[in-house]
Amino acid sequence: MLLGIPVFAQVYPTIEPVNEDQAFGYQQQSLQAYYRSEVGRGSMPELSLFTFLNQNQWDLLGLSARFQLTVETIGSLNGIDNQNAPLPGQILIPNLPGIFVPDVPRNPLDELSRSRFIDSPKEPVPLVLTTPDGKKVPGSFYPGERYSTSERMAFVRPLFQSPLRGFRVTASFGIGPDPFTLRVRSHQGIDLVPISGNKDVYPAARGRIVVRSTSPVYGNYLIVLHNDMFSSLYAHLSDIYVLLGQEVEIQTPLGAVGTTGLSTGPHLHFELLRRNLPINPTDYIPDLRHR
Repeated sequence: MLLGIPVFAQVYPTIEPVNEDQAFGYQQQSLQAYYRSEVGRGSMPELSLFTFLNQNQWDLLGLSARFQLTVETIGSLNGIDNQNAPLPGQILIPNLPGIFVPDVPRNPLDELSRSRFIDSPKEPVPLVLTTPDGKKVPGSFYPGERYSTSERMAFVRPLFQSPLRGFRVTASFGIGPDPFTLRVRSHQGIDLVPISGNKDVYPAARGRIVVRSTSPVYGNYLIVLHNDMFSSLYAHLSDIYVLLGQEVEIQTPLGAVGTTGLSTGPHLHFELLRRNLPINPTDYIPDLRHR
């Protein structure tokens, strides 16, 4: 364990984006050689991979800029299908720009890329990735390629959406007065009141219903598991439309805004959780800001 980051057996040499690091120097020289080869000045370097330990929790845009690679290159190589997603503790970094397309798609973005390149006359570099957790991912690396317009639109979409179609925020995330006791407490979600006729509640992202229950505090509530990292909670529902274990999309109505449980009036209490710990939804859902 390194500063809270699980460190698996490293197949590829480590790299640090500082001038004193030899691997970083080689990676940067390879990039320059690649771009020279594109204008007929020399040959393209062989593809090499490195492991970057993300101790300082870089985001994808910052990391791409530091290594002078596109977000598509790092994203496709690491199975990241959203530009706004948090990065894992170990990240694979190549010495060439391009796109990695796995033989078996890992996500819908991979499916888009594979459908575009499956009959492509372009010559890829065959590559069997070894992920930080030891999995083998066979595929092809296409030097110099970028995402298509449809792939780019899928890649830059917001990670989550608002659970209501029209709303105002009545209680924010964080420290504030409890409406029942007036004592200072930590509010682990955000409260939303619909301002249109649509009282339906929608998932913040596609996922699976893992909790469908009721409690004295939450009333009727649901928890949607989105992936290994994120889940979301929807409380005080007057009605629930979905079943336990059901797969839901962003357009699937989950239930209706209500006032069940410990509630001051009809509203949705919404929580976003990262590794089961509440986080501020406004950091991930732009529509929740300034409401």
